[in-house]
Amino acid sequence: MNKKIICVIDFGQTHLKFNLITEKLFVARTLIFKNNFKRNKNKLSFYDINKIVSKLNNILLKLNNHYNIISLSFVAHGSSCLFVDSKNNIESGFHHNSKFFNKKILKKYYEKIPKFNKTFSPILPNFHNMGKNYFINTLINPNRKFMTLISFFGWLFSNKNVSDPSYMSCHTHLWHLEKKNYSSIVKNKDLKFLPKIKPAGNYLFKKDNLKIFVGGHDTSIAFYFHNLFFKKNTLFLSTGTTFVLGKNF
Repeated sequence: MNKKIICVIDFGQTHLKFNLITEKLFVARTLIFKNNFKRNKNKLSFYDINKIVSKLNNILLKLNNHYNIISLSFVAHGSSCLFVDSKNNIESGFHHNSKFFNKKILKKYYEKIPKFNKTFSPILPNFHNMGKNYFINTLINPNRKFMTLISFFGWLFSNKNVSDPSYMSCHTHLWHLEKKNYSSIVKNKDLKFLPKIKPAGNYLFKKDNLKIFVGGHDTSIAFYFHNLFFKKNTLFLSTGTTFVLGKNF
């Protein structure tokens, strides 16, 4: 009988990792692949969604030959997103390193972003602010389902668009920290297109005896792990936003 394992898929800006964890929470194995999913079109960059989905399926099928995967969750960097239309056609948002040159649209965006004390999101270059991706894509092509990377991965297995607060609050301009809800950059009529919010680790769906759990933002999940398993006098250093279980640290 194959060993039971938990698989946490980590989609970072440079690498894709499959972390295999035993039921006693020991890391059994980590598979690491280069993040080479970027494609270019009309001087802009996007993620190649078909290539990502194919990679996920191929690796999970191979792992199933050697392990009994009992649960699955996801962590990811906080700068990318996807859009799904009414026919379930999936399109990547702009890659985080893309440059956008339409000054008229950019001006509208900068006029709409909330004040820093509402979202605590700095203004970052290119598309490292996910709210910029959301605003521009929604302006150009409205009425599409908006997904974060982790809600997209969960949606592939459950058909549910769910993200956690740590991902939505990660330098996005999309999350009002005090209200614990979407910021003013999101119109009320568009809320139905955005992910439902549940904390990371919540049960999402069960498919063929495989339990799917809500994922989170990579830096925040790293802090959560650190907070659970290490002594209080250790130091946690982060270059990203850390927001865990509804609290800002």
